[in-house]
Amino acid sequence: ASACTSAASCDGLSCDTNPNSPTVGSCICGGATTGSTGTTGTSAGTTTGTTGTTAGTTGTTGTTGGTLTTLIISEYIEGSSSRKALELWNGTGASVNLSDYEIHTFSNGTTASHSTLALTGTLAAGQTYVLCHSGTGTVIPASSCDLATGSAAISFNGNDVVELYRVSTTSVVDSIGQEGNDPGSAGWGTSPVTTTDHTLRRKCPVVPDTNPTDAYDPASAWTASATAD
Repeated sequence: ASACTSAASCDGLSCDTNPNSPTVGSCICGGATTGSTGTTGTSAGTTTGTTGTTAGTTGTTGTTGGTLTTLIISEYIEGSSSRKALELWNGTGASVNLSDYEIHTFSNGTTASHSTLALTGTLAAGQTYVLCHSGTGTVIPASSCDLATGSAAISFNGNDVVELYRVSTTSVVDSIGQEGNDPGSAGWGTSPVTTTDHTLRRKCPVVPDTNPTDAYDPASAWTASATAD
């Protein structure tokens, strides 16, 4: 990701200015590619011909990125022991009440949530919110987290489903994994992009996974790097 200090330097993306975020100072994703088309250019070029000049074709600006309507999961960290974290990003363009959101986790192929973590506070537009397991140690220091917690919802393994749930609409607005499917200890995906022992970062453009029951492959929406022990 490119270095930045504000959205103006991100060519249509947002700048992560949260000092607690692992991607602070980086340009991060906007919405899906279904944004509005840019306006047609107004100045025509000229081409010199043998008998005079003809007007060149007018140019058009590129399409603009779509706007997200809810928070999304922008980063997922799964490592050994308690080395777990999630980063949420507000790309809606307005402040969001975090109490409208919960983290739900589903363990070992179950279809019923085994743990829920209710969020609190307000997240400003363009900002991230980092949730860490309180036992992450030096890999993810507690000082880097907006919320360090021992909640079972942040104790997920690579074969557990993680969902971002919106209370007001009683709906899943983003997810990782597939409910009712236990992929085993290796997690979902194929090396080098899997949900076990990896840090996943969202690809641009962001398309939230709102269907947690369909087949899941993290490579379609995430880049991966090994999580340090």
